[in-house]
Amino acid sequence: MPPPRTLRPADGWPRRLRRSRWPPQASLEQRTLQDLSRRVEQAAQIAEIPGSAIMSISPQAGRRMGNSDLMAHPTSIQLRDTPLKQLVRFLIELAADESGLEATSLRLRAPRNVPPAEAEERWSVELVLTYLVFSAQYPSAHPGDSAKPRAK
Repeated sequence: MPPPRTLRPADGWPRRLRRSRWPPQASLEQRTLQDLSRRVEQAAQIAEIPGSAIMSISPQAGRRMGNSDLMAHPTSIQLRDTPLKQLVRFLIELAADESGLEATSLRLRAPRNVPPAEAEERWSVELVLTYLVFSAQYPSAHPGDSAKPRAK
């Protein structure tokens, strides 16, 4: 088996990564919990993660991305007793389609009450998937304008 290869910027991966994420894919409307759940369950099924391993799917409040017209909408997902191979397949499946869902945070914990022989293979997973929604800002005509009507 050849030794693991270290990726270097000279290999071109930073450029390919930037190119793959720009421009960001944004939806025109916020997703429903049903849509998110359906997509997560579909990816889990393809990755052979049983539905019983999905502990929760919890959409969080959206937040504006800097001064842009984009809102980031994160969704927290918790999985239990998930093998790493299936988790990677799940993440690849989520990123492969045109849904715009992107894993923005991933935390793995060794599960409790699992025999030591299985503990290395199965993990508790906390994952945040984020998608973008176009939401135009409407700035006031002049800085300092207030909502009060002017006296004549």
